[in-house]
Amino acid sequence: MSSYTTVEAAAKLGTRPSTLLNAIFDRRIPAPPQRFGRAYVWTDLDIEQAAQILGLALGGNWADDDDPEV
Repeated sequence: MSSYTTVEAAAKLGTRPSTLLNAIFDRRIPAPPQRFGRAYVWTDLDIEQAAQILGLALGGNWADDDDPEV
């Protein structure tokens, strides 16, 4: 199982790290259970769950985008 930093997780989602951190602090998404010091350690499952809750598709496209890139 791969692990990612918040910056890497945000890049996979196509958003900014501050978006993920604000969503955690606002309790819109659960915080990843693993931490290294004060930093969150994201797994693939954590990233997929965050994408579902925030309405993001992996790769940075909006999940409800009517005009998919071809």
